[in-house]
Amino acid sequence: MGGKVSTDAGSQSFVRSRTIFRVVYTSILNVATEAEAEKVISEIIAIALNTNPTLDITGCLYFDRTSRGIVQVLEGPHKAVTELYAQICADRRHHQCQIIEEKAADDEGRLFPGFGMALMRISETEKMDAIETIAKAHNASQLPGATLKHREWRFSRETAIPHLMRLQYSSVLRASSTEEGRRILATILQGAVSFNSRHGIGGLLAFNPSSLEVTQIIEGPASTVLELFDRISVDSRHHTVVLTSQELVLNEADIAFHSRWGMLQSDTIERTAQLVDLAARLRPEVAATIGAIAPAASSLGSESLQQEAKANLLARIRSTLSRRGSAHPSHLSVDSTPAMGEVVSTYEATSALRG
Repeated sequence: MGGKVSTDAGSQSFVRSRTIFRVVYTSILNVATEAEAEKVISEIIAIALNTNPTLDITGCLYFDRTSRGIVQVLEGPHKAVTELYAQICADRRHHQCQIIEEKAADDEGRLFPGFGMALMRISETEKMDAIETIAKAHNASQLPGATLKHREWRFSRETAIPHLMRLQYSSVLRASSTEEGRRILATILQGAVSFNSRHGIGGLLAFNPSSLEVTQIIEGPASTVLELFDRISVDSRHHTVVLTSQELVLNEADIAFHSRWGMLQSDTIERTAQLVDLAARLRPEVAATIGAIAPAASSLGSESLQQEAKANLLARIRSTLSRRGSAHPSHLSVDSTPAMGEVVSTYEATSALRG
């Protein structure tokens, strides 16, 4: 085993091993609501992103919003993967763990190199859209120009897959007071305006004026988001930078913060540990905003609609973040067992198309 090396998936450092073993399993979350499920998934991803790199484990978690079903890919050294899977099976937050693939993968290589744990949220509507998008990218020499403007190509084992990314991290500003913290934020946001608008980056920066903690969501083309986070992670104006989510967004409609809106900013009274599911919590606010502004439109086309949507969304976000978030979900058991066929087929389709 070698020393730590930098990867292309953010500022994570992985200890490289020579052999690769892969386990893919399914399970069902023990939760009663989608909000509880999102909280659990967010916590799982946040922990995995900060522990898996030290074990040389990479992978992806597919989460079906409708059935609360999971398909998770774990890849890395045999001992580390099997020990982690044993711990996962003992976790009471889910049940019915079943392995659907278990094999040495030295010849194939990793499916998700550099990702401590990527996340893909899949809904009933999005499943077919995601598979169709990947299939077109895999089989076509190029995508239509309108699509290419919003997507990046990522080459992995000679397969080009376009995707967007939603990344979330937390940090603490190096400031001696709230006022100094606000000045630092103003400088950061002002400097980011030009870069973000040129590269299709949008997002949200939440600031806790009491603790000087920052939680930021960054959305856009995956390669640009990762490059931006690499720069953010070494910025001396903050410290204790913790990556809490790397989500591969397969459906462009699932992007929450339009790049034309730039980087929205809001205060929050919640600590960073309570905001790990921030993107999921704000999804209803985004949907309500777009629905109220342009219910019959497929997109927010005009500048006036864009500005109205931005103002309304920011008001909703600030209202949400000014209230205490709900407590951690109780891990309720559920009697019914949703079918896993759809989320498994999504994994099989996407992994097959990757090569």
